[in-house]
Amino acid sequence: SLSARAGAMALLGKCVALFALFVLLVERSQAAFPEESASLRGHLNGTQQVTAASGNPGCDTLCAFAVPGVPQEAAEAKCNGDCNQPGFTCEIVHRNYPEMCKCGEDCGPPGPSPAPTPTPAPTPTPAPTPAPAPTPGDWTLMQGVSFHSCCYTGPELCRDCQQGACNTCWAQGQVINDFACQTGNAVSYGHGVYDGQECGTCAWVRCVDGDTYTCKDTSVFAHMRVDNPRNPANAAEISTDYFLARWPEITKMDLKYEVLPNPNCDVTFPGR
Repeated sequence: SLSARAGAMALLGKCVALFALFVLLVERSQAAFPEESASLRGHLNGTQQVTAASGNPGCDTLCAFAVPGVPQEAAEAKCNGDCNQPGFTCEIVHRNYPEMCKCGEDCGPPGPSPAPTPTPAPTPTPAPTPAPAPTPGDWTLMQGVSFHSCCYTGPELCRDCQQGACNTCWAQGQVINDFACQTGNAVSYGHGVYDGQECGTCAWVRCVDGDTYTCKDTSVFAHMRVDNPRNPANAAEISTDYFLARWPEITKMDLKYEVLPNPNCDVTFPGR
């Protein structure tokens, strides 16, 4: 009937009006919250892929990664914000932040950091080659001789050197003490003057001319070890008076001397 048709037309008009109102509300909500229009497109292995609202090239494929010092939320805001800037593209943003902002196919998870390059172990410095021990009857050339300002005289050793308390030669303290008290300064005392010289044993020593000096005196004297063993890297220390009478005071490792065993600790050199 005519009245029924009029009622249907009125209902249809109301539906159209409601649909138009719904569309208007949706458009206004997108204008009020533009960041929501860059809606989440999905999650890829913990990364956030977002669609930029600017329409700049490639920004619709932009994705962000958390990096050390920058959490995921801050990374998304930075990458998306830069891509929305006029004149920017996703590739430009990626070049600026290659680990944090990526595009398209590169939106997989970042690869592992490269392992640090191991530091090579330092090459050890080879130890000095020890000089050979002298053979009885043969003089052996040695390098490096010096003196000590105290302690290596007969009277000092007679007074201070005791069994169990005599520099590094404490185990032979009594032997050294007896010898020093009896012999006094008739011999030199100090370090070993050849490799392997034991505490309380003696050697004959004489000065040898060097490349830059001439000996003041080449006479032979007896020397007893009462302290450190011979070390090829250091000058051997002897009694001050014996040193100053024979060698110049220059670089001690440049000074040369010869040694000969003196197994009986004789004081007077028999001569050869």
